[in-house]
Amino acid sequence: MKCDAIVLGGGPAGSTCARFLRLAGWSVVVVDRATFPRDKVCAGWLTPGIFPLLDLNPAEYRAAGLTLQEIQSFRTGLITREHTTRDVPMLETHYPTVVSYAIRRCEFDHFLLQRAGVRVLTETNPNAAMERCTFLTSRPPDCTSTMSANYWLPSAV
Repeated sequence: MKCDAIVLGGGPAGSTCARFLRLAGWSVVVVDRATFPRDKVCAGWLTPGIFPLLDLNPAEYRAAGLTLQEIQSFRTGLITREHTTRDVPMLETHYPTVVSYAIRRCEFDHFLLQRAGVRVLTETNPNAAMERCTFLTSRPPDCTSTMSANYWLPSAV
């Protein structure tokens, strides 16, 4: 397989990198060890500032039928062995605008990867791919895999 770039990792960083490279006219392949959509329990919050960086409008994401809950307030409290939330008053903080969005990472990652519009190889270990080829160099000379690209770009592997 030949392409201009192979992006290692199909999470938000990798899929966004792949999308921008494709929009610039590059042939791109994303390699990830998981199959998408995948369960991902961490990082279920996005700040409003991330949307321009991803070239994504919250309304576009919501229109796709995906979870996007606006957060404008928080309730915090203290729970110890001696006290419960019934014993200690909760602190409520309200903001005039949205300060965060709650998302489901399985939906978010899959949406970004599909939107990238590139070929995706799943169930492939990116670390093993990196060991087989020199990356971030022009035409890796020691590549023993069947994948060849002008650039190998690790995202967050």
